[in-house]
Amino acid sequence: MKDLLAYFKKVLFFLMPFLVLLAIYIIIDPFMVIFKYSDYNRKPHIPKNRDYVSSEVYLMNREAHNYDSYIFGSSTALFIRPSIWISYLPDSAKVFSFDASRENIVGIWSKIMYIDRMHDPISNALFVIDYNYAFERLDRENVLFVKHPRFLQSSWADFQYLNLMRLFNVNFIRSLTIYGLTKEFKPFMSEYLLNEKSCIDQVTNEYINFSIQEELDSDSLRYYEIRRDRFPERTGHKCEYKQQITNDQIEMLKDIARVFVKHGTNFRFIISPNYQQISFNKTDLEILETILGKENVFDFTGINVISEQMSNFYDGLHFKPGVGIKMLDIAYNCNSMETE
Repeated sequence: MKDLLAYFKKVLFFLMPFLVLLAIYIIIDPFMVIFKYSDYNRKPHIPKNRDYVSSEVYLMNREAHNYDSYIFGSSTALFIRPSIWISYLPDSAKVFSFDASRENIVGIWSKIMYIDRMHDPISNALFVIDYNYAFERLDRENVLFVKHPRFLQSSWADFQYLNLMRLFNVNFIRSLTIYGLTKEFKPFMSEYLLNEKSCIDQVTNEYINFSIQEELDSDSLRYYEIRRDRFPERTGHKCEYKQQITNDQIEMLKDIARVFVKHGTNFRFIISPNYQQISFNKTDLEILETILGKENVFDFTGINVISEQMSNFYDGLHFKPGVGIKMLDIAYNCNSMETE
């Protein structure tokens, strides 16, 4: 009996660090993935899973705000904001941004299927996808990119495990602790924490990063000088990305098209520009145009008047809101653009 008790004491001692971190994870909920929140602007210094935040804001508000218009896409979709898009829609439109970091067609498909299952209207839809990420394989390992389990019908336990494992990173804990005590951001924290002023609208889920705009307004030349490595070298010659769309993804696109026919959805599918001027694959473009309708698909990749100017981008992939307005003008027949 004494030997058994001694054994359990050793096991408990061995497990103590894990149990302490587990208690911290549950009580503090640093990543805001355990409890329900009415405001996800808390803890802005901690990187959050944008897919999870978007999904939770939708679930919290869908009955009260009766959304019927949705923006789908990756982080590039952040720069065609609900407050911008709504001016292209009927006055009665109720807009929600369903963006997610490195969103791909699987994530978009799962959200549209869920909205349809909830019998919520989809009167308008806007896709803002990247030339490369949209049809890549789903990332099930990076906790910032995994999908909300309720929408993709995956394991809650796996989702929580991935988040919990972030606390076992000594440098993350060190950064979080020092920042919590001093409220000062140190250079070594940049890999683990955010040093920016931002805001998430509690109704539309519109995300705005104030720090970037303040930096540009203060000294735009310096902004680009210190970020030169974020703008890849380009040849000036036409370059087409590899073919990506799989048979499974074709079926997802067909599902989306069927749902849109069912709801009478007015939609636009925008393939956003990139500073490197890489074109979206022509075969994939033909697939999109065949399934979704050529009149609904707008490809802004490659060499054009938008991608030519570095000042149109925050980095090699993320365009500025003014560019979003130009693309919407074209997509909604308000303007035209030379592509070469």
